[in-house]
Amino acid sequence: MRTVFRSRFRTVAFMTFGLSLAMATPASAHNKIVSSSFIDGAVFETSPAEWVLTFAKDVPLESASGEIIGPDGSNTQLGTPSYGANATVIRFALPADLSGVQTTRWRLVSVDGHVISGRNRFTVGATVADPLSGVLATGANADIAEPTNPAPEPLRWALRLLGFLALMGLGGLLIN
Repeated sequence: MRTVFRSRFRTVAFMTFGLSLAMATPASAHNKIVSSSFIDGAVFETSPAEWVLTFAKDVPLESASGEIIGPDGSNTQLGTPSYGANATVIRFALPADLSGVQTTRWRLVSVDGHVISGRNRFTVGATVADPLSGVLATGANADIAEPTNPAPEPLRWALRLLGFLALMGLGGLLIN
């Protein structure tokens, strides 16, 4: 009796696994930042008036928020952003009296429902050389490097498969 039950359980488990693979579709790509009006580590003689962020897809403006953290650690919420040239570009007005090392942070909920966020650090009123390259940092427009996944895609799929098989094995142990 137990052998028949195990055989049926294995058949159902493999059919479930096969169907899950057959019905799997690639996930739609999430929104991501493409560029910022200043690079991380930029140095300005005077405070920039605005911070412009460009994304790969349209941004729901009502979900976007930003803040600036001063050198003393104080947080200041930035005002409601506005659209730039189109719905993939948002603009935050920055306070005029900034000085020292500032950190800007943004956060939004993309159209697909995923929360994305990021930060930039810049300095106002100082000339600081980049210690790695010895080149003076500037506030010029530049693309932000896309964050890398902590694990390559094949490894992520292998871990998902391993997790699925572990759940199926646990289910088999619980039924026996």
